[in-house]
Amino acid sequence: MIAKIKRGSAGTCVVKGMLHINKLGFPVFAMVFSFVVVGGAPHGAEKAVAGDDTGRQHIQWGKSLFNGKAVCFGCHGQNGDIRSISNGQVAQLNPSPTDLRAPSDKSVRQLYLIVKYGIPGTSMPPLRDTEKFSSEDILTLIAYLFDLQGRAHPLELIASQAVRPHTDTDVAMAKLCEQEDMGKFDRKEHCEQRYAKRYLDLLIGRPPDIALDRYAQIETICEHIANHDLDSLELCYRAEYTATRQDK
Repeated sequence: MIAKIKRGSAGTCVVKGMLHINKLGFPVFAMVFSFVVVGGAPHGAEKAVAGDDTGRQHIQWGKSLFNGKAVCFGCHGQNGDIRSISNGQVAQLNPSPTDLRAPSDKSVRQLYLIVKYGIPGTSMPPLRDTEKFSSEDILTLIAYLFDLQGRAHPLELIASQAVRPHTDTDVAMAKLCEQEDMGKFDRKEHCEQRYAKRYLDLLIGRPPDIALDRYAQIETICEHIANHDLDSLELCYRAEYTATRQDK
């Protein structure tokens, strides 16, 4: 199937559903997509974690995963300090691993997709082995990443925004899955995973190793070539990223 989108599409997608709290105190969000115009995060939501024992527990759990089972520290450094890496092989990686303490231009949704599916063309692997890592694990890792950057988010906010499409590609993908799901949640979830892997370069935005001016050039080139066709856009972006990295 060839999917097409238009730039500047109005509105966005909000997620309806129920937020359940499991035995460990983690929110588990049951996703049902509905397309409406919504605003951003509630004012002051980022500050809500301060002094919140439950919020700190979520961040600490994400930290333990980062420095343990998820092995994020292997490339990004203990506690996100990239200067702590002594492995010479990591220093030779191209592109180099991201300093996760630096401010990021990624949304919660984009970070969720990056952690879950990795970054194509880089050493960032996917973390979607459901036998080892649950959805709650991914959410707490994201909570820890935001805390590293000094802008802690409540886990409930992360849980809702992680499944909320907001870019043109993401909204188009969700619409395709709405058409295919036949009212069955498991089928919709599988559909999202399939399209997310297919259009990952478009969904996650600018890779950290691609300069802003170069990314702007790639956007212009690929939009002209692909004429908003998702498959052509994905191929174009992937080719331009590869060429840019080879020139370094």
